Parts: sequence; structure tokens; C-alpha cells
Amino acid sequence: MRKNSKAAALRYTRALPAPLIVARGSGWTADAIIKKAQEHDVPIVENSLLAEQFASLDVGTFVPEEYWELLAEILVAIRKVWI
Repeated sequence: MRKNSKAAALRYTRALPAPLIVARGSGWTADAIIKKAQEHDVPIVENSLLAEQFASLDVGTFVPEEYWELLAEILVAIRKVWI
């Protein structure tokens, strides 16, 4: 575990108005989120700015609009590698 690690898990489908925070945390919780993603072959992106912001949001809330452009760039990069 990295002492200051933070992580957030997002869910998005076309039926949702924006990506949804489904898990978030720091320390051991962040490590558990990352481990679960690895176990299920979910892409993991390291971005300290987004992790910091998303880890402070409540589970069940949508990603704020000011992060959509950056998040879209990340999702496009994942799609290119994952497909």
C-alpha cells in the first residue's frame, strides 16, 4: 500500500447522463479498489488529479462536468488499447 494512495471506480453506459462514482477511497480502500479491478481485468489509469477529485466525491454521484473532457481523453486511450 502506498501511504497516500487514492482510487475511484467509475461506471458508464449510454443510459447514464455521466460517469457514475461506484467506489472511492484512500489507503487500504484504494488498494482494495485497484485489486478488485485487476481481478476483473478492468482498465486502470493512474491520474493523481482525477483520483484526488473523485476520491472526495460520494459514491452514487456523477462525475462533475468540469472533468468530462479529461475523462473522455482517458476513455478514448483505454478503448484504443483494450479493444
